[in-house]
Amino acid sequence: MENKYSEDYYIKVLFNKLLVRDLMTTRIATVGEFDDLSSAQSKFLSKKMPYVFVVDKSQRLVGLLSQKYLYKAQSPRKMITDEMQMSPDIIMDGNSYYSKETLNSYYLTNVMQKKPLSIRDDAKLAEAVVLMSQKNVACIPVVDSENIVCGAITNELIMDYLCSIVKE
Repeated sequence: MENKYSEDYYIKVLFNKLLVRDLMTTRIATVGEFDDLSSAQSKFLSKKMPYVFVVDKSQRLVGLLSQKYLYKAQSPRKMITDEMQMSPDIIMDGNSYYSKETLNSYYLTNVMQKKPLSIRDDAKLAEAVVLMSQKNVACIPVVDSENIVCGAITNELIMDYLCSIVKE
């Protein structure tokens, strides 16, 4: 019996059946909108993530801070001596460092991307894929019906999922 469907038909069905919440990660980093920029940098390092989501007191998404935005505001400095590692005013980032005082001279709300792109957890995965492609982004914050951050969907998660299908 001949297959009456094209190869891409099955991918469309799958991506329209799966919801964002089925694939999203809940391993995210958040900072409060009035937190110091140094605490955001500390989250980048401790969570090993290239972005942090900025939330208000109710955990609603109000912004996104990527390492790219942070680097535009304040680039890390190259470490000169080992003595700097012991200073509590220094945030180490590999062979580079940030001065907490310098970072905190910037307001997080002035550095972050305000009103970032987001997607609901009950959206179809197909919507996320199209949105990520159209906006050329690697990560989209996932929010619930009250705009409370509950996760993230990334191009890496989508590729890992596709890879797991192909390997079977």
